Amino acid sequence: MGRDRARETAFTVVDRVMREGAYLHLLLRSSLQRSSLDEKGRAFVTELATGTVRMLRRLDHALARFIDRPLDEVDPKLLNLLRTATYQIMEMQVPPYAAVNQTVDIAKRELGKGPASFTNATLRALADGWRDIEWPPTAQAADHIGVVLSYPAWMASMLIEDFGDTRALSMAAAGNRRPPLTVRVNTLKREPSEYLEHLHSRGWPAEAGAYSPEGITNLRLPAEALLAEWKAGNFAVQDESSMLVSHILDPQPGERIVDACAAPGGKATHLAQLCRDDAEILAFDSQERRLGAMREMVVNMGIKSVRCVQGDSRRLPELLDGKADRILVDAPCSGLGTLRRRPDIKWKRRPEDIEDMAAAQDQLMEAAAEALRPGGVLVYSVCTITRKETVERLERFLDEHKEFAPEAPGPFCPMGPPLPQEREDSLQTYTDLHGLDGMFICRLRKS
Repeated sequence: MGRDRARETAFTVVDRVMREGAYLHLLLRSSLQRSSLDEKGRAFVTELATGTVRMLRRLDHALARFIDRPLDEVDPKLLNLLRTATYQIMEMQVPPYAAVNQTVDIAKRELGKGPASFTNATLRALADGWRDIEWPPTAQAADHIGVVLSYPAWMASMLIEDFGDTRALSMAAAGNRRPPLTVRVNTLKREPSEYLEHLHSRGWPAEAGAYSPEGITNLRLPAEALLAEWKAGNFAVQDESSMLVSHILDPQPGERIVDACAAPGGKATHLAQLCRDDAEILAFDSQERRLGAMREMVVNMGIKSVRCVQGDSRRLPELLDGKADRILVDAPCSGLGTLRRRPDIKWKRRPEDIEDMAAAQDQLMEAAAEALRPGGVLVYSVCTITRKETVERLERFLDEHKEFAPEAPGPFCPMGPPLPQEREDSLQTYTDLHGLDGMFICRLRKS
């Protein structure tokens, strides 16, 4: 039997994500770039690796019915291999003989004859019996979200506590949907309508965005073409919810603008576009490695107004020479609004992480408040949906900073805000309601 490079690649990605804590989207991208797989093979790897990580708890619930010991007693590497095969059988409708035989072949090479025999017996039993498994119904919302929709128990409980059973079920299901490819056209080079025509002329499906005039969504093009278009600086890959952040900051030519947590550079380069590359934009990040990726994006897009600076923005007043006209604090957060793109976050995050991040978010806002000139604008954004990182941070900040007042973000949304909205002083997008990543944005003016 010939080696199945696609399944091997997917298994390696899943195994490193689960055992080493690697970032799924980064590892998948680098693994595919190094591979010699064709377009069909790349798509298979992406679906298998991403889907296995996304539906991990559902897969484990099924596997546990066909293994005679607790899963935590199974060798972790072997368990990850079994998970990839289970996903193929249950979710991809791959013929069981293909999934089983190829997985057994990988087990022989990677783990030896004993584990290969165990793999064969387990997967054959699962292929015959998985349709008879009983699953928690939607009436048992916490168990259904946790097991059927594959979320950690604490995350399911948090969604139910914050949003109620019905909405929690909707949000969890939406977090499992495959996201469209959305890009932001580099308007310093060409108009979005012109670029959309260019894509269509090449036979690549794409649609104009619904919330940002620079956005193009549901884009489908070959991986090599995607990379070539990106390297040519024609676009940046960015969700429309993230594009709204820069619009709500509303940068103006000639101003001094700070992006306090800028890497990998999507919002900083968008700010430059909105200013027609005529502003002083200081893009800070504490890690030199991340600054390197941002500099590459800035160069690719032909932008001159963005200066990438290494520094911890919790010390922003010390890092700046003078005050800023506008400051964007797109703060590090739990990322729970991006689960459809980064399903590994489900298994990386812990409840205590949210507490720690809230404290760091407060520190960043305090520093930004001091570094902003009177009359200046501060925008706080996070790609999450937890109350502790969103409205509670806004309320705490306003309680302690009477010199700041919120300004309704809706009028700054160029094509109208995503509706419905729960509050006037901030904007929150949800995947289930708006088809966007979950993003919280508030705009504050310093008196």
